[in-house]
Amino acid sequence: MTNGQNSDKSAFLIFGHNGLRNRLAMILNTCDMLRMSWDDELAELSNRHHRNCERKLACSSKPPKTIVGLNRESQLQQKMFSGNSTHLARNHFFHDNIYSTNFIESAVGNWYMEHTSVEFPTRTISNENDYYQLMGDNSFTHIINPQTYRVGCSYARFPNGLSLICYYFPYVRNTNNTLLLRLKPKDYQCPYNFPISDPVFKRLCGYAVYL
Repeated sequence: MTNGQNSDKSAFLIFGHNGLRNRLAMILNTCDMLRMSWDDELAELSNRHHRNCERKLACSSKPPKTIVGLNRESQLQQKMFSGNSTHLARNHFFHDNIYSTNFIESAVGNWYMEHTSVEFPTRTISNENDYYQLMGDNSFTHIINPQTYRVGCSYARFPNGLSLICYYFPYVRNTNNTLLLRLKPKDYQCPYNFPISDPVFKRLCGYAVYL
């Protein structure tokens, strides 16, 4: 899905991710949730992952992953994202029906439903701000991490099914797999580097380009 190929699928993925992020921010009344945008380098990384899958097991058996080690994969990331943190997250979904007409909806929906495997976030105070503290690291947390704002995916058809791989950047979390979701104060504005509220998803903050 790089360079505008299958732009309908990439646009649908972005819309789905941002819709779910916006939904969570509204339900929990949190702020600082950044709007995701498409990244061709992450899409190419996902595409390379698919090219190395020789059979279904290679793409579907591994759990969602947060990548921080200095292995061959992260060396590629350092080359592709020079000057940035190489903390990425990766989600997989495999469906055993090559004729599925709602494959992407099923993939993103299944990832989001992994919220049932983490405890409901607890309230905590940090630097005089009120937060929800969410423990865990899975497909759900990869989608809703507030500081993640870039996503790129690859869609592949195998003889025995369909596969979707998405990479997320940056994936910022505490060492104990904790995400902090800040509760929205009355006078809140978006972060200074993402100061624009999205016109569709009102609880998401967008990047501004200053000329």
